[in-house]
Amino acid sequence: MCCHFADNLPIFVGNVTPCYSVLQYYTWPKHKCTTICFVALDTTSLASGGATARAKKSQRNRSQIRRDESRQNSVQNSPNLSDQEIGIKDPRRRRRRRHHSPLIVPWTPILSLSLLSVRLNFPTTTAVSTAPRCCRPPAPSMARRGRRSPASPAVAIALIIFLTYGGGVCEAAPASALVKSVPGFDGALPSKHYAGYVTVEEQHGRNLFYYLVESERDPAKDPLYYTWPKHKCTTICFVALDTTSLARGRRSPASPAVAIALIIFLTYGGGVCEAAPASALVKSVPGFDGALPSKHYAGYVTVEEQHGRNLFYYLVESERDPAKDPLVLWLNGGPGCSSFDGFVYEHGPFNFESGGSAKSLPKLHLNPYSWSKVSSVIYLDSPAGVGLSYSKNTSDYNTGDLKTAADSHTFLLKWFQLYPEFLSNPFYIAGESYAGVYVPTLSHEVVKGLHDGVKPTINFKGYMVGNGVCDTVFDGNALVPFAHGMALISDDIYQEAQTACHGNYWNTTTDKCENALNKVDTSINDLNIYDILEPCYHSKTIKKVTPANTKLPKSFQHLGTTTKPLAVRTRMHGRAWPLRAPVRAGRVPSWQEFARGSRPSGVPCMSDEVATAWLNNDDVRAAIHAQPVSSIGSWLICTNVLDFIHDAGSMISYHKNLTGQGYRAFIYSGDHDMCVPYTGTEAWTRSLGYGVIDSWRPWHLNGQVSGYTQGYEHGLTFATIKGAGHTIPEYKPQESLAFYSRWLAGSKL
Repeated sequence: MCCHFADNLPIFVGNVTPCYSVLQYYTWPKHKCTTICFVALDTTSLASGGATARAKKSQRNRSQIRRDESRQNSVQNSPNLSDQEIGIKDPRRRRRRRHHSPLIVPWTPILSLSLLSVRLNFPTTTAVSTAPRCCRPPAPSMARRGRRSPASPAVAIALIIFLTYGGGVCEAAPASALVKSVPGFDGALPSKHYAGYVTVEEQHGRNLFYYLVESERDPAKDPLYYTWPKHKCTTICFVALDTTSLARGRRSPASPAVAIALIIFLTYGGGVCEAAPASALVKSVPGFDGALPSKHYAGYVTVEEQHGRNLFYYLVESERDPAKDPLVLWLNGGPGCSSFDGFVYEHGPFNFESGGSAKSLPKLHLNPYSWSKVSSVIYLDSPAGVGLSYSKNTSDYNTGDLKTAADSHTFLLKWFQLYPEFLSNPFYIAGESYAGVYVPTLSHEVVKGLHDGVKPTINFKGYMVGNGVCDTVFDGNALVPFAHGMALISDDIYQEAQTACHGNYWNTTTDKCENALNKVDTSINDLNIYDILEPCYHSKTIKKVTPANTKLPKSFQHLGTTTKPLAVRTRMHGRAWPLRAPVRAGRVPSWQEFARGSRPSGVPCMSDEVATAWLNNDDVRAAIHAQPVSSIGSWLICTNVLDFIHDAGSMISYHKNLTGQGYRAFIYSGDHDMCVPYTGTEAWTRSLGYGVIDSWRPWHLNGQVSGYTQGYEHGLTFATIKGAGHTIPEYKPQESLAFYSRWLAGSKL
């Protein structure tokens, strides 16, 4: 039969069952220069649902031979696997499955590779329960139907060796491969070690390195085990050909014509599937004393080789179960603001305590409400020019919504090639403020790639947007109703504005409307635009800034505070807009442009000493594998190098398209944010026209009302967080972790 691991791609020919999982181990004769012996194979056929009739018949004919041989072998030579471990409940079924095992041919030391330098991936259907995650089935029913798991890509085959009888060459282990001594170890080795290369492709000179450690007890009899890294992208499957009926001829089991060992390894887009790169591991975090609660990885992914366009990421693995928990990509907005904003000030793994001066290294403490408690999170600086991301060609800093989405999608495809162990994890995209544009446009690119069959296949499930911009009209008209509902303006002022502007507050066309809106602005000018309940600075005293540019609304210089334990943030993110200034088509000005003339350093009331001191520290840059300041310049929370174009239009069509295809969406708002008021967000979610399946109600935490929510058809949920401002996790960290974890788990708020 042919064993298929990809569509119509035969792996080998012979009367064997498909190579899927280890069911039992075998011992072998003392003589080494014979044949090949590997593991027994699961009899479930991936392609056809079962072995072919001829294969089954051949297996039945050989069952008596195996029973005779089993009486001669010692029982203790075969490890005992429980019914639970091999996935069989009925002992009678277990015996029948053994009858369908292929003939296992003895072994050769050349192929007893206990450790390969290439990490391999393999989809399994039945697995030993104690095996690493790589050996566990994604869905047994999927295998029975002949379907591959979402993580299984195209197959590449490395043909390692041919051994023949009757005129074939059979050699012992090559003397040149013997490891005679191990530097750093004094004394005799407890067993023989061999190492070297096997060329699997002559023309390109593609070589796989192996290191063999022979058993210290009896290498001629002891089972051969394979080591695996911790990640799931590691399964190695050795296949023994049944040669008793090869080429339709009957040969005795003692003299097969050919035995072929195949290492099956799956590739993604042609590349070898590897686990998380060791070079990206963050071993320590300057400013933090103690062991990290989970693994951290960081580094660059080149999304465009010719220009050298590189995006920086920081991965925080889940503290719970990174092998199963959701994976979330986090994006801050701007446009042009670093996602370290979210890492440092919102839901990252640490709370940052000021070191005492503007340039001193902050002290880091574990954040009890980090989103990494329930998920793995990738913090991405995008586009190039933002945060620690950069390009060697500055023309790349002329960008926009669509180019940013395309680059971020390229980043994801390449990132998953580096971290294929996350391919089966549920994947979500999340962000806030201008990421209200980033998230839907990137989600659209991901879904388009899935439809086009782009590899690797991302297990995309949905997205989240917090206080995000969406649509010029809805966002622009949200402020006046918000101010009235919050009792910030009187009924008379509201009625005058409504009558004069006819509900069109964002794009005034008459002097009468402009005058009415000026009264609204006068009433709210001294409020914090990001949280109307909070004073300007995140400190006990409010610093007053008198801008030279008097045309800017005063509210732009009054920023919020927080109830977080370490209130060190001395400015709010520069990624929201002055009053009644929604995102419009065309060029989007930077925050430094908004504040130009107010002070040389840029936006007033914005200093971010803690994040700036940490991310511009040489030791920090080295620890997180970022380019040094001398190479790419200082980190800024919001860059001024971009020339950014809003060219994606309204996000309403994106939301409708994504949710209409079944992707879940969680749209949430801090109800005291005046920058992107909840009134506009509630209005546009309702405008999609979906039926309500979970009527407006409060949601609770610790017995207290934490906000309100309404659920719609097609997996759309809208929610408010009571008392929160523009950056919700900064103001309400505990409530944020609550709604985040509940939504990811598929539970109602």
